[in-house]
Amino acid sequence: MPGRAEDVLLTGQVDAVVADVLGAAGRLEAAEAAGLGERLRARAGKRGARADDVEQTRAAVDNALEVASGFIRERPILCLAGALAIGYVVGKIVSR
Repeated sequence: MPGRAEDVLLTGQVDAVVADVLGAAGRLEAAEAAGLGERLRARAGKRGARADDVEQTRAAVDNALEVASGFIRERPILCLAGALAIGYVVGKIVSR
């Protein structure tokens, strides 16, 4: 309907939304009573441990990048020669 705000068109659906919210709350309460809440909390704890693993991995990668950068800064000619040699070998393998 032109000229009408959308919220006016949705006023008849408020009762349905309230019923959905109350139903969801009831299902959550039932799940908590059935012990599902404890299992969900345990899963969340595992995810937290995974997040710690991700942070440790990220720190290890950052450390490896710093070591590699330091090595390249200390020996740039050696690294350039190594890169050229690797490129030559890969080129020979690919061209076969």
